[in-house]
Amino acid sequence: MAGKEFKLIREPDALYEVTYILDAALGPGEGREPHSSGIEFAAGHYERRFGLSRAVCEKWFTPLREIERHVTDGLALSEEVLRRDYRAPNEALSPPSALVRHAMRYDLSVEKLAALIYNEAASIAPGDEGNRDELSLEEFVRLMSGLDEHEAPLYHRWNMLDLCVNWERRFAEISSVLRRGEELYMEKVSLAEPLIGEWYGRTKEALDDGGLDALFDGPLDLTLPDGLYIVRPGLECFASTSIILDSLLTDPGGKGPWELISGVLTQSLARTGAFSMLRFQDSLKAVADKKRLDILAALREGPRSAGELASITGLSAATVTHHMQILFNAGLVGLELRGARSIYSLNRGGVELLESDLREFFGQ
Repeated sequence: MAGKEFKLIREPDALYEVTYILDAALGPGEGREPHSSGIEFAAGHYERRFGLSRAVCEKWFTPLREIERHVTDGLALSEEVLRRDYRAPNEALSPPSALVRHAMRYDLSVEKLAALIYNEAASIAPGDEGNRDELSLEEFVRLMSGLDEHEAPLYHRWNMLDLCVNWERRFAEISSVLRRGEELYMEKVSLAEPLIGEWYGRTKEALDDGGLDALFDGPLDLTLPDGLYIVRPGLECFASTSIILDSLLTDPGGKGPWELISGVLTQSLARTGAFSMLRFQDSLKAVADKKRLDILAALREGPRSAGELASITGLSAATVTHHMQILFNAGLVGLELRGARSIYSLNRGGVELLESDLREFFGQ
């Protein structure tokens, strides 16, 4: 592969590449046959999408089988370590970087991964009836990057090809973020563990008593002794690790590695069947910030403009507009234009969906 560079047409953020690489280890999912691996699903997709034979498609994905095996083994190892060393409610309180690093430290070197992929792509036998004779690695990667919008998850999932080619540079960038996150985590974990247990008990009790209203009227925010907050129970109770994300992985006034770590934790929980990753993928990002919880609580009283929400929550109008776009995309709020004003309202269906998965998480 010397001298070759591959740049995807639509290259996602490096953090999302690492998040979605773990999705290869999740096993059966939406659109897949039971017990079908992600690789078999992807091969079938390309067979249907581009009219290529199953034999050709499966040969492309042969090197990814080795990668998938290492990802799966890495996740199993990390789960074993976390169960042994980091006991907590639902066994979900875990150092995020340990999970990621165990999952990504393959026995295969970067060079071997790249060589496997290149050799498989280059060795596709010509003359396959009804199909193109051969696809180079460049064409293969280009096909993967040209998926339309509704196929984006599949595109991200198999973007590990590009990730392998650029592995060393990106892993160095990401691991530096993770190391700092783990340092902060370990400093605070002794303070957080008893609070997490209390948080779970109080949130479950509120959900039992209040139903949908518990999403907004649950127990008060928990605060660590050093003044950092843990967000309000309710919308966050589907993952104990995500409720301590802002307080344990973010320097005061700084920005933590939310996209990477929340995605990894979500997928590890989805792998255990705790909740539907596909259903929660957007909602997780939409409800993680306490500001958005305050906005949703304000909308319970009735439709509001961005200006009215800013006045109620104490946020700037620009901040409200930014968060409303995220909440709208997650299906938690609706939007109506009245003259020159945008009026937002609470989407009860979206919130009820959150409650449904929340109850499922608690086994109710």
